[in-house]
Amino acid sequence: MYRKYLSGRTVALILFVLNGISILFGITLISLGIVYIVDHGNMFEVVGSSLYTSGVYMLIFLGLVITIIALCGYIAADRENICLIVSYIFILGLLALLLFISGIMILSFRSSLGDSSKNLMIDSLRSHYGRHGIITDAWNLVQRNLRCCGVDDSGWSIYNGSWWDMIVNSDLYETNTKLSESSLFYLFVPESCCAKKLDGLTGWPTDIYRDKKRCQTWQYGPPNKRNGPHNDAIYYAGCFESLRSYINNYAKPLGILALIACVILGKASGGDFLYKPNCTKQKRRSYDSSRLDNSSKQSHI
Repeated sequence: MYRKYLSGRTVALILFVLNGISILFGITLISLGIVYIVDHGNMFEVVGSSLYTSGVYMLIFLGLVITIIALCGYIAADRENICLIVSYIFILGLLALLLFISGIMILSFRSSLGDSSKNLMIDSLRSHYGRHGIITDAWNLVQRNLRCCGVDDSGWSIYNGSWWDMIVNSDLYETNTKLSESSLFYLFVPESCCAKKLDGLTGWPTDIYRDKKRCQTWQYGPPNKRNGPHNDAIYYAGCFESLRSYINNYAKPLGILALIACVILGKASGGDFLYKPNCTKQKRRSYDSSRLDNSSKQSHI
């Protein structure tokens, strides 16, 4: 009998520990999801895909639900309410499935950046940059933070003939005409393509451009020409490869964390399933012992 009681207490202890871990993972998912959305959410507007942001929003929602459900699990285990425990097992299983789906969505986004995404980036840069605020801000954020310009490496010419080019380089004196590329006022690239000076201590870019005029208007090499004398005032790297490398670095740990949380929820659900029959047995034993006590009292009387 002592061994059975010890087994029930062991299962209860395991259940409480797994619920505690579930709460920690829920809070972690909420925190990381909010950080990713606030700091990096606009970056993925340039590829025209909502797969990554949808997965992150799902993680935030699931993290909140996991935290609430795990707290309810403590109450169900403490009261040994069979109905609550069965409901808790079902909800945990459903959350584990949704976490698995969101983790796969985030991990699959890494491999979804192929030719179609590249074409979407080209289209958004040529047709929407400088025209729609959210796309313009997203591209500026990507080019500044990832230190890249355009889509391909040395791809400054993508701005030539774009919506941004037609607006920025329009001739003020003649309607529907553009400045000549030989003009000293012609801008080949936006200022977000211009390199900034690095801080000597941290290595991070400062707010001071190396040479913005040379970056945007230089006639003797990049960005006017693909080849020529090196221009250290402009970024040479393309944003497609830079963004794909960035996603590989950050999406993988977030997706793996979601899958780990899925496994933990599965184990917590299994612990609840083991705890349910133990609660039933303990209640049955307490009921039988109370009946035995009552019968013994009546026999004495």
